[in-house]
Amino acid sequence: PPFEIMSASLDDNLNIWANYRKNRADWVPEEVKPSIKEKADTLYFAGCTASFVENDIGQSAVRLLHDAGIEFAYMGQDEACCGIPMLVAGKWEQFGRIVKHNLREAATRGAKKVITSCPACWLSWAHLYKEWAAKLGLAYEVEVQHYSEALAPAVASGKLKFKKTPIAVTWHDSCHIGRAGGIYEPPGLLLKAVPGVELREMEHNREHAHCCGSVLSLISEPEVAYGIGKVKLDEAQATGADEILSLCPCCQFQMRVSADRNGM
Repeated sequence: PPFEIMSASLDDNLNIWANYRKNRADWVPEEVKPSIKEKADTLYFAGCTASFVENDIGQSAVRLLHDAGIEFAYMGQDEACCGIPMLVAGKWEQFGRIVKHNLREAATRGAKKVITSCPACWLSWAHLYKEWAAKLGLAYEVEVQHYSEALAPAVASGKLKFKKTPIAVTWHDSCHIGRAGGIYEPPGLLLKAVPGVELREMEHNREHAHCCGSVLSLISEPEVAYGIGKVKLDEAQATGADEILSLCPCCQFQMRVSADRNGM
């Protein structure tokens, strides 16, 4: 049933969270709006969860891109869900329609590179769209990066600098971009570029990192998801860090809910 609800919302309003399409761009920070281009070589893809549930990840990503001097376009109301929930639910025809839609909208804006913040969106664009474009006879002419990869040159050159922030943090390696994508170093290098940040690794990290449990919340096993979330949060607390950080909006949401449900 949850996937049927998401599927209907996707057909009606291009997102899985039953929100109106007209509100998809409401998350964009006011100070960044003037710099977003109608057309550009680079396109930022926010995804549904960053657009409607956990706005801070999308907002932080575009502020960083802006401060790094990276010009980018954004689909706004024309952006559709990356489609990965429909693929895993076996709704392949619908997923194919999404691939066609998003590739067409990216091409309309002249995009040669797509930058994402959500790991599931990254996996869709970097791997699944490439495979499906070949199946569907579509042109696939984009490079795909996570924002932590795209920002690396600006960090290395000193163009992107951060305020000193004395804090101990631990890092959650999200499944879609970690085990499925093999991207571990760029987010860590971005964190280490912030003066004063002490990074404390959890016992299980990188390819051995525990899942946050969010997928189980979607498929009617929320209690199991809360238990998995507690395992992750217990491990984070054991590091003695002040905060646990995640680049995935779904992971972020699930860990907050798990902390609440477990009285942590």
